Amino acid sequence: MPQAMALAPVPMIPLRTPDTIQTPTALALGSFDGLHAGHRRVIAQVTEDVGGAVPTVASFWPHPREVLFDEVRLRLHLPQEKLHLLAPLGIRQLVLLPFDRRFARLSPEDFVAQVLVQQLRAAVVAVGENFRFGVRSLW
Repeated sequence: MPQAMALAPVPMIPLRTPDTIQTPTALALGSFDGLHAGHRRVIAQVTEDVGGAVPTVASFWPHPREVLFDEVRLRLHLPQEKLHLLAPLGIRQLVLLPFDRRFARLSPEDFVAQVLVQQLRAAVVAVGENFRFGVRSLW
């Protein structure tokens, strides 16, 4: 019987909830329904020279369009699959933000104060050019 080949350890990062994260964070924020070149540019902003903050991706689950518009979304990567894709990019933790209608009603100011500042203790925040947040996507 042939000997099993030893594989190098797979880089792993923890999947976290807002209650269990390591802070302060350098935060790439978005839905990240895939990891295309634009997403990789956003992630690069939180993995290079972030002054001791923990490189983190925060993603909404489920996708906001599923909740707001009953839109069926093709999931390119499930959260557990994202972990393996994010680690080689320098991300040390993935935080899932449970998205529901109550969360969708947060004002932009409350989202920044409650989620980004209080819970995620974000020292750096990077988003894509099409990112909008807060009730009615005002920001």
